[in-house]
Amino acid sequence: MFMQYVTIKDVYMRLQKLFTLISFFTITPLFIVFSIVFLSYINYKNDPSNRSLFSDKPYHVSFAALPSTYNTIQVYAQEADGRVAKLQQFFNRYGSPLEPYAQDIVDAADKYGLDYEILPAIAGQESGWCKHVIENSHNCWGWGIYGSKVTSFPDYPTAIDTVSKGLEQHYVKQGLTTPQEIMQRYNPTSNANGGSWANGVNYFLNELQ
Repeated sequence: MFMQYVTIKDVYMRLQKLFTLISFFTITPLFIVFSIVFLSYINYKNDPSNRSLFSDKPYHVSFAALPSTYNTIQVYAQEADGRVAKLQQFFNRYGSPLEPYAQDIVDAADKYGLDYEILPAIAGQESGWCKHVIENSHNCWGWGIYGSKVTSFPDYPTAIDTVSKGLEQHYVKQGLTTPQEIMQRYNPTSNANGGSWANGVNYFLNELQ
């Protein structure tokens, strides 16, 4: 029977292996944690909006592929309301009966793809914003009025929709969009007066803007 002798060298080698093993399982996790923290810090420095580890504020995620329909509708509504308020103030200043129908004008303009200011500007030129119209005609735009023919509407909303649709079909679709171009068909006799009709419409458009 042989006795195994353990030398100092053997003990040293075993302790070295044990130390290496302990170091691996201790230092490696610490290194991984340090690397994560350091990379997060670098990312934060490059983009402060990315506060995944360095902020006490909630972390918000934006999905570019899913735009907010609610925000779009809200912005559109605010813009539309601004136009309505602008028209209401304008009509109020001139004592126009169209003031309660500002929303109808904006809605019709959006429906038929018109500049929402064109209908009020024409009404200003044709009738002083409905203050001088044929009784009970609700026709502030001189629409379909020539000679003895008078076109009447049952109410202002109907008139607004009809005239807006007519402008879209018979003018805008034909490429007639400026007051000068519209005048050639809307009020051709105005050419003999130096284009006074278009000048008046342009004047009121400038006031609205």
